[in-house]
Amino acid sequence: MLRAIPIAEFIKKLDELAEHCRTSDDPVTLTHKSHGDLVVMGSEAYNKLLLKLRFVCDVAGANARFIEGDVLTDDEIIDKAMEAVHEKIQSRVRLNNVA
Repeated sequence: MLRAIPIAEFIKKLDELAEHCRTSDDPVTLTHKSHGDLVVMGSEAYNKLLLKLRFVCDVAGANARFIEGDVLTDDEIIDKAMEAVHEKIQSRVRLNNVA
């Protein structure tokens, strides 16, 4: 459930809201002068969102290429999928090494 709270309240309830962000995929919108100002979310939820966005962009790009007649072979599709998996694994390894 999307939450919107004033920045001052976020500061007062920082521990509680930080825990909410860590355990939920739902972001918290911080308001300033009654207008949305910032969005806070847990890093895991943020990474999931980025993966979904990249997937949607990849599908849209693939659809555009298909319409233009630029179709990949089965081997090219497998190679691209393997590259994506390798890249995802490498980014997780980097994240784990930082923590």
